Amino acid sequence: MKRTRQLFSAMAVLAFPAIALGQGTDLRGPAPQAGRTITLHHQSSTEESEMIMQMQGQNIQGSMAVESDQLIQVDIVEVEDGQATHVRQTFVKNTSTTQSNIMGQKTEQTTGQEIEGLILDQTLVGEDWETVFEGADQLPTEALNILENVGYMDPRLLYPEEAVEVGDEWTVEGDALNLMMSSAGMPMEITEGESVFELVEIREIDGVSTAIISYDVSMTMEMDITQPGMTMEMIITMEGSGEIERSLDTYLDTNTFEGDMGFEMIATQGGQVLMKMSSQMPATSTATQTEGEADSGDNAIK
Repeated sequence: MKRTRQLFSAMAVLAFPAIALGQGTDLRGPAPQAGRTITLHHQSSTEESEMIMQMQGQNIQGSMAVESDQLIQVDIVEVEDGQATHVRQTFVKNTSTTQSNIMGQKTEQTTGQEIEGLILDQTLVGEDWETVFEGADQLPTEALNILENVGYMDPRLLYPEEAVEVGDEWTVEGDALNLMMSSAGMPMEITEGESVFELVEIREIDGVSTAIISYDVSMTMEMDITQPGMTMEMIITMEGSGEIERSLDTYLDTNTFEGDMGFEMIATQGGQVLMKMSSQMPATSTATQTEGEADSGDNAIK
């Protein structure tokens, strides 16, 4: 059985009124509910920043900027003992556009659309998620090997089990930090890091009681991608701060982040380093969770 890494892509919790315990507020909310559908929309961008490439013993300087747009529909199919055990994740939209300028040569490349429409039907067996792909006939084996590691993680893991009061802080470490990311197609191992959260206030937004939560995050993620004749090691670092608006009616989040993203890629062949590429880029992102099915024009799920 292949052990899978769980990732942030699945965002589903049961709508329920806010629960006040003692003088505090329950931020976790109730367990997932079978039959609920949640859509996650994540957009991120970086500023054009210096990029350094090392190839054939030469250092080549340039610049790069990245924009991504991802829309994922998550259907909770079955729940046992308060835990989702069968989910379906559908990639409705998935694009990543990289603009680069190397030695005066400007290029723009968009990738990721090949997995739009792909469905990951996943069942929890023990502690592992087993994945059955639907609509993957045209995808290469290398892509499926990566996507096989995309499992569901309960978003409530970002929040304390006990009620909290305004001004309280808590720290999240380890695998749960994957919930700070939303790139479901990039299952990465959290090698170090933590995020410190604080409940700032309870505010009425559009008539709904909403928890305003600030956070500081610092983490390092790694992933190896194996292709015929080549292995690529990717290392991404994130450091910055953000704010979450968490509805105490639906327990869905809007998460905004601003900080720095570091990117390093090392390509090897037969133990020999073919290329190294690195950049440090100011970055922003917004991730929203909404009730119901995703709709993205021609990519709408019927």
